Amino acid sequence: MTNLIKPVLKEKLQLSQLDLFSHGDPCLRQKLVELMIENILELQYALRASIEQCNQVIFQKTSHKVNTTLGIIDSPELMDFVEDLKNCSIDSDMVANFNQLCETIIKTLNEEMR
Repeated sequence: MTNLIKPVLKEKLQLSQLDLFSHGDPCLRQKLVELMIENILELQYALRASIEQCNQVIFQKTSHKVNTTLGIIDSPELMDFVEDLKNCSIDSDMVANFNQLCETIIKTLNEEMR
C-alpha cells in the first residue's frame, strides 16, 4: 500500500496524452477535459456512495469505468491512490486526502480549458 497521508501531485500534470486523444483539435480537447472532470467527480461520488452503503464494489466499478481518464491524466499519485482505495478498508483521512488530490487535478484540468 502506498502512503495515503499526503496525496500531493509531485509534478504538474503532464497532459500529453490529451493531445494524442484530441488529435490537436481544440474543440475536441475542450470536450475531453470536460468529460475528464465529470469522471473525476463521479469517482469522488462513488467513493462517498461506497462508504455510505458499505459496498466497496461501487468504487471499484466506477474506477474501472473511468480508467481511460485515469490513463490520460497519467498521475502516478492518483493511480496509486485509486488502487489502494479499491483494495483496502477506507477511513475518513483517506477520503479527505483523495478529495484533496481530485480537487487539485480538477483545478489543473480547468486551467487547461482557459
